[in-house]
Amino acid sequence: MSDKFNKTIFLACVAAFCLLSSATFTFGQTIANRFLKDDVTAIKAAGERMPVEKLYLQTDKPYYNSGDTLRFKAYLLDAGFLLPSPRSGLLYVELDDVAGTAVKRVMVPVVSGLAWGNIALDEKEVREGSFVLRAYTNWMRNFGEGYIFKKNIYVSATNGPATLVRAMFKTDSAAGKNKVGASLQLASTGNIPVALKDMKLLVTDGRHVLARDKVTTGIDGSLKFGFGLPDKTNLKNLTVKAQQAGNGADTATLTIPVNINRPEKTDLQFMPEGGSLIAGTNVKIGFKAVGEDGKGVSLAGKIYNGKGQEITSFKTAHAGMGNFELMPQAGENYYAKITLPKGVSKEYPLPLASLSGTSLAVKPLGNDTLMLVINATKDLMGKPAAYYLIGQSRGVVCYAQALGFGNNIPVKEALPGSLFPTGIARFTLLDQNHLPLNERQVFINHHDGLQIGISTDKRIYKTRDSIALSIEVKDKDGRPVSGSFSLTVTDDGQVRTDSSGGNILNNLLLTSDLKGNIENPGHYIEGGKAEELDNLMLTQGWVGYSWKDIFNPVKTPIAYPAEKEFLVQGTVTNAFNKPVVASKVILISNNPPGFRDTVTNTEGRFYFKGLVPVDTALFKIQARTKKGSSFNVNIDGEEFKPPVFRPSAPILPWYVNTDTIIVANVNTKAAQLKAVDDLLGKGLRLKEVTIKAKKIISGSKNLNGPGEYDEAFDEKDMVKANKTTLGDFLEKNVRGYVVSGIWGKAPWDYVLNGKRIHFIIDGMDLEYGYDFTKTLSRLERFLFIRNNLDYFTAEEITGIEVMYNSRFIGSYGVQYAPIGGLPNGEEHAYLEITTRSKKGPFMRVTPGTYLYKTLPFALYKEFYRPKYNAGNREVAMGTDLRSTIHWAPNVITDAEGKAVVSFYSADKPGIYTIIIEGTDLQGQIGYRRQKINVATAAPSRK
Repeated sequence: MSDKFNKTIFLACVAAFCLLSSATFTFGQTIANRFLKDDVTAIKAAGERMPVEKLYLQTDKPYYNSGDTLRFKAYLLDAGFLLPSPRSGLLYVELDDVAGTAVKRVMVPVVSGLAWGNIALDEKEVREGSFVLRAYTNWMRNFGEGYIFKKNIYVSATNGPATLVRAMFKTDSAAGKNKVGASLQLASTGNIPVALKDMKLLVTDGRHVLARDKVTTGIDGSLKFGFGLPDKTNLKNLTVKAQQAGNGADTATLTIPVNINRPEKTDLQFMPEGGSLIAGTNVKIGFKAVGEDGKGVSLAGKIYNGKGQEITSFKTAHAGMGNFELMPQAGENYYAKITLPKGVSKEYPLPLASLSGTSLAVKPLGNDTLMLVINATKDLMGKPAAYYLIGQSRGVVCYAQALGFGNNIPVKEALPGSLFPTGIARFTLLDQNHLPLNERQVFINHHDGLQIGISTDKRIYKTRDSIALSIEVKDKDGRPVSGSFSLTVTDDGQVRTDSSGGNILNNLLLTSDLKGNIENPGHYIEGGKAEELDNLMLTQGWVGYSWKDIFNPVKTPIAYPAEKEFLVQGTVTNAFNKPVVASKVILISNNPPGFRDTVTNTEGRFYFKGLVPVDTALFKIQARTKKGSSFNVNIDGEEFKPPVFRPSAPILPWYVNTDTIIVANVNTKAAQLKAVDDLLGKGLRLKEVTIKAKKIISGSKNLNGPGEYDEAFDEKDMVKANKTTLGDFLEKNVRGYVVSGIWGKAPWDYVLNGKRIHFIIDGMDLEYGYDFTKTLSRLERFLFIRNNLDYFTAEEITGIEVMYNSRFIGSYGVQYAPIGGLPNGEEHAYLEITTRSKKGPFMRVTPGTYLYKTLPFALYKEFYRPKYNAGNREVAMGTDLRSTIHWAPNVITDAEGKAVVSFYSADKPGIYTIIIEGTDLQGQIGYRRQKINVATAAPSRK
């Protein structure tokens, strides 16, 4: 170590992984600066107070058809050492639409950091479209949306004719106005043009309609049209909706995102290494060029000074990113200049160089060594001020150093990369006030991931052949590894798996610690692109915490506590909101049937453990005082409150500018369904016709008798709606239900199929005594009804019967005629609402009871594997057209690192892709991708 400046070094981590001493740090006599020790202690304390969980999900394939099952395996690990997270035992997995609204949400128990389950993509619940698969624990919600696992999913329809769209959009800015020219070509999945069809076109940005048109397709299925593009148009949600017009036309609406990338709108940003540009100091500058679609743009340009003199040039390397070096001079303004199509150029200013400050650079030297270079301006040299350089990886301090600038700069230090584990290392230079001055992220790769081998028992297989895969896992030194893995096998003819896409390695080691969207994440680690990976670090590295929060922590309650297991819990209070101690609490389960009891503690709280919620799980809770009375007893159940996520950008629909593999997947699925129908003698597949029995509402006061109504919703319907208000439920579910009236305008009313609604609750007239002759009281009546509808929640209702036809409203018109009669002989519609308490308006659930609605466990269902043994014909020939050939979520390697996975090939010959991912549960993870060949017939034997 050089003595040119005052510095003290301690190495908090040895033996290459930051894993020794159980992440504790030893400070010897050489640690002269207590501030450095305080800084490291504060970072360690912050990590212990709020440890970060990392989550990765492997799915059986990247996209699905309607009616498929989405299968997943979850790996929940602590961020520091990639060991199974000890904090959480519950995982939430949901499928959200682009608006961020959950379409399906399930709960999965986690054991030793592992979980797996299924999500059924029922066409009634999950319609064709773009979705985001999100997964998280309750604890992860404390750290923001950036920590939650996300994966884009598209679900395509297979229950009818599909139209493919080739779309191209061009912009023209003539006369200062932006215009878009659209060219579409429509064809069936069999490549037959949608010829000579009238098409209705609607252009919208999600909030405003920008254009409407009607165009007839040509003989080749093509059409062209144009529309204006206002300056402030939201391009993220800009779409064209196309639908056939005329009798017998296909009524399906095609949603076509408008992909516009105007070169003059390219965003170019410059990020100096370490975060600062210092006059007189040579610095590497990372840059990123992004188009209007949010993706990287390839470009080249030159850097000029204020006098117009060329200083250097630059060019993107990958995904719009690159770097160049510059030594800025004091008082000089620099700018970048790029040349756009048609010879038009555009200029972008660079950040101004500071006259005083510090800089931080990290340069790889080879042999797993890093060179740290710290520079400072002359005004900071020779001063007693102390600075602190801290190196972290995965939230653990692996290197720390106190330093002061003498008369010789820059300060250089060669640092062994072995001090850090594989992943992102973050170096931060702090001043004596704990304020960060410079920060730099680098990726360190020791190539020490698990080595997964896959061997087959044959070189080529035939259709319906038995396939045995021998799995062998070793560590970097060749020692066998026991661990847990998940394996999927897909048909390349139907599923396109992207080798540069996300996997357990690049997710947990790279993308989960970076901000923004990472294009082709597999390009960097697996592709071995070290320089391009460093460009990514320069431009998209981020810090997921505030240094201020670390050094000056504010003690606030944890917003989202970790959940070790599923609990039914809550508090019993009296009328004065005081806890009721030793209250007997009874839990009654509907599915599966069960009964349990407990008593509240000194805080009035109760807990029920060991429950397995399935399907539409509903628990009824009853509380009693010591004397057995339910009077003056209230239950406040603590139920899961789902997060609200930001809307996401729409994913390109499968039918727009699609590739042949996805089209083949849709066609194969449709062919499979038809083949099954033909074998059953049905010919074309018929839509399922279900004859449903009339819903009988228990305890209803329906004047017409049980089952006599136009429409009804029973207790199961209401339970699914959970805590939705009664008013919202009616608006969403009752056909023809309209709430009329806008502030300042009349009439104020609730209307059903043109008739004013009369609400009857448990046989009691909600408007008893209301005088219809007093028309000026209409607003008062409207607000009175609204208050009632907002008062009740769906779970407090056991049934709703809707009556609007003359057959059912006659008896109600007599029984509930208002004072003064109905004006002008008008007819009312009637809603008979049955509550759980049976006590009428403003009487909610029975005192001392609570309905606890929870998410169901997504219990794993075994992947169906046909067995084609000799003479076995359980599946008719030509009907086994699986896209997911096999899915094994729990492959366990033994003490010798070995496992065997077996399955049968399908009826379609081709190439299969095998992907296996997993962990040894000791801090190492691995990924392997391999192909196997399935021929039409058995290979010849010579």
